Parts: sequence; C-alpha cells; structure tokens
Amino acid sequence: MIYSMTGFGEVEDELFHIRIKSVNHRFMNLSLKLSPALEPYEVRIRKLIQEKLQRGAITVAIRFKEERWVLDESKLQSFNEFLSQVKERLGVSGELKLEHFLPYLTEFTSPMRVERNLWPQLRKSLNRALRKVRAMQRKEGMAIYERVMAEIQKLRVILDEVRKQASVRNEAIKRRISTALETHGDEILNNEYFLSEKYTVDEEINRFASHVDELERTLNEGGVCGKKALFLLQEMQRELNTLGAKAKDDKLVHLVVDLKLIVESMHEELENIK
Repeated sequence: MIYSMTGFGEVEDELFHIRIKSVNHRFMNLSLKLSPALEPYEVRIRKLIQEKLQRGAITVAIRFKEERWVLDESKLQSFNEFLSQVKERLGVSGELKLEHFLPYLTEFTSPMRVERNLWPQLRKSLNRALRKVRAMQRKEGMAIYERVMAEIQKLRVILDEVRKQASVRNEAIKRRISTALETHGDEILNNEYFLSEKYTVDEEINRFASHVDELERTLNEGGVCGKKALFLLQEMQRELNTLGAKAKDDKLVHLVVDLKLIVESMHEELENIK
C-alpha cells in the first residue's frame, strides 16, 4: 500500500479542537500552532506526528474547545489610566468604552494555567485526527497507485513497439554492412561496425524495461517509497533521452516521445506519495 502526502483530519471533543493538514514536500516540514497551555507537550506532539506521517508539509493547530483567560487587574488598571492620560493630553471628550480595550486584550489577560496532566487525553484526540489524515492519504494513495499501474501497462505496450522497430533498424544496419563489405571489402568493416554499435539502442531499451519492472515492484511493496520511485523515473528519462538521440528513425523517435509523456505524467503522480 502506498500513501499520498495529501491528507486532512479534524477532531473536536469535550476538551480539544485539533486540525491537521498535510501536502507534499521532499522532507518532513512540521508547523505547530498550540494554545499556550499546551506548549509543554510540544516535543511529544511532534514525535507522535512524525512517527505517524513520516513525510510532507504538515500544519497542525491544537487549541482548547473553550479557551479560558485570566484577567490581570493591575495591568488593566494601568492601561485604563494610560488611556485617561491620553484623553486629557489630547483634549478628547467622551467616555472610555469596551471597544477601546479589545484591540489590546492580550496585554492584560493570560491563558488560564492547567495544573493536571493533559497528555493522555491529548494523545488520544491527536491519534484520532491522525487516523483521519492517514485514511485520506491511503485513499488518495490507492487512486494514485491505480493510475500509475495503468500508465505502466501503456509503457509496456509502447515498449513492445519500440523493440519491434529497433529490430527493423538492426536488420537494416546488417544489410548496410553486408552491402558495404561486398562493395568495399574488409577495409570498411571497422567503420561500419562502429556505426552500428553507436546507433544500436538495445541496451537502452533493456535498461528502461528493467527500471519499469523495478518501479512496479517498488509500488507493489508499498510503504515509504516515493523517493525511490522518483529516482527510477529519473533513470527512465535518462535512458529515453539517450534512446531518442541514437534513434535516427522517425517512427522510433515518435515512440520515444510517447514514452516520455507517460513518464512525465507518472512523475506528477508519484511526487505526491510518501
């Protein structure tokens, strides 16, 4: 089973509201936004998320379902006196109202301290959200797997055509060498032999086919295989570039272009798996 890096999970219970979003990324890039009272649990939260999700750009927001704040009366009184002085200095009339204080609420309030151990409940809630993310990643991963396997079958069909056309070319090369021998004798042999080796594409075809087989095995094994899959696609493109450069045959060149387009399509799919 392969897993996509795209996932979303949200949980709200009697104590917490947790929201997790994951998209593709080369590595693990985790961003946490926690209520201040939950900051002591940050290390454990990070460890749990990294164990479950392994890779991706992951954004996590965890807050209390009902945030409770404590009023610092001395700071509030100081702020009230400050506003009164501003009014007097500027000659502003009118009474101080609540809306004058709201923009500066955090200056004279603080989150209520929680004395009890929240980790058991927090871990339970976080695991629920992570299971939702994993379920979505698994569903998307299965869809990617099915699309890529269909593309692999297309590759094999075209690869059979490539082999047939390469065989036609090889026969043409042999006839050219035979004709050259009859016309010019042995002195042409080394040069013609060199040309036949230079433009023979059998090795590229065999290596490309081997990479296709390995990609299929890798995806069937599943797990965290995205980087290996992308590496194999890179090697497949390398073989196709060489094959296209050596082809010297219009039909073969067109087949190579078709293969490249499929490999590029597979790359777009597989860059989103873990």
